[in-house]
Amino acid sequence: MDNADDIAVFLPSIHERPSTIASRQRPSASFLSQTENGRIFIASHNRDADERLAGSKWKTSLIQVMDKSQAAQLLLKKLYDVYAEEAEAAGPLAQALEYLPLAIT
Repeated sequence: MDNADDIAVFLPSIHERPSTIASRQRPSASFLSQTENGRIFIASHNRDADERLAGSKWKTSLIQVMDKSQAAQLLLKKLYDVYAEEAEAAGPLAQALEYLPLAIT
């Protein structure tokens, strides 16, 4: 699940709209699997949203951003030799992707 920053999208407050159809519907988060057989990757800048969607802070892992050099190396590795002549563009592209490993891969 990408860009899960707004917890209200997944767990709306019933008190905010008590008479609307949306308040009578199941929250989107209730459709997330709760079994031990698989994993759901939640990408978010909001740590509270991560923890609430995962069910606990112990079920979350913080993924650090890479530095510029690491990000450019990963990007070039993913591009193989196909775009070797475009290597100078790796730095700006990695920056545009905010040095996030998931975005780069």
